Amino acid sequence: MQLTHQSQTTIPFTQPRLILYYQTHNNPSITLLLQPRPLVTHIILAALHLNYPAGNIHLNDHPPSHSIHTQTWTEVRTAQAAGVKVLVLLGGAAQGSFTRLDGDKDSFEQYYGGLRDFLIWSNLDGVDLDVEEIMSLAGVVRLVQRLRRDFGPGFLITAAPVASALLAIPGPDIDFETGQPKKETDEERKRRTFVGNMSGFSYQDLEKAVGREIAWYNAQFYCGWGSLKDGGQMYRQILQRGRWDPRKIVVGTVTNPGNGAGWASERLVKRALKDMVLAAHEASHGRSDGVSFGGMMGWEYSNSVVAREDRGFQLKAGEPWLWAARTRKWIDAAATGDEKALEETWDEQAALWGGRFGEKGFGGTPTSIQDRRGRWTA
Repeated sequence: MQLTHQSQTTIPFTQPRLILYYQTHNNPSITLLLQPRPLVTHIILAALHLNYPAGNIHLNDHPPSHSIHTQTWTEVRTAQAAGVKVLVLLGGAAQGSFTRLDGDKDSFEQYYGGLRDFLIWSNLDGVDLDVEEIMSLAGVVRLVQRLRRDFGPGFLITAAPVASALLAIPGPDIDFETGQPKKETDEERKRRTFVGNMSGFSYQDLEKAVGREIAWYNAQFYCGWGSLKDGGQMYRQILQRGRWDPRKIVVGTVTNPGNGAGWASERLVKRALKDMVLAAHEASHGRSDGVSFGGMMGWEYSNSVVAREDRGFQLKAGEPWLWAARTRKWIDAAATGDEKALEETWDEQAALWGGRFGEKGFGGTPTSIQDRRGRWTA
């Protein structure tokens, strides 16, 4: 029997997404991202782990129903009520969840059953598959197909590969006498698909098999797997060599230098955004059915910082919603060709935001900048 998910059927893509991962909960609350209107389109709650034995599930260090998560679930409902889609990250750096889902039929049913029950109980809008361990292509395809069968077309399924995994990986050599691909051993296939990839399967192969079921890919351009410091060149290569639809690639960055290698200053992010939006437009061959750039995501919300470029790149901490406000504005400006907005300094932007994100922190009233941003609000 198919479960009916309460989300709307996925609508055609018309806006660049802005996504924040949320692993350090309640410090501060994600509700600060919602006022006076949502700054983000999606929030991804991290991280869910399927432990041994089957049914032993943790959200970070405690079961999802533990009282330590009470405030988190209240915040999640508030975000959903404001129109922000909330997903949960499965897996990540703590390995084991996908190994357990990659077993034989009986083992899969046991561990998948716990995941399914959690998703029903939590009533989240989707799941983000962060496969940072070896998993077979057949195993991840089985998981995606089962999620779609059980939760219907409105349920969001995303994946979080490292950016280098999206670069085209050469297939088996061609036998020039027959014109057919040469047979390769399992070991040869593993070596070919694991170059620059933490997942053990080719994301190009995954896209061919079940791409219609995967809403987008949260590509990790950090921790040595990519960076925005190159001005968007790796992103351009992914689109050109990997032949990806740019609307399905969300560019991920770290929001704090302490969150992983590859943090880029505001100047470098803005430069990269301009080139990435252009590359996405070129890769889409000038389609006119909406903006082609897939959007950006940040790891993670709680300690996000912005750089005071007018003060020698001094980091401004303690107000993590600023990162979302600034990035939302830059995406909007890059997508609409607003060069002036991309060149504004921190103080100029703070003034335009009417104090909402100024030196005095939270407060102020909506301005024309907020109204302009509102076009991208989901």
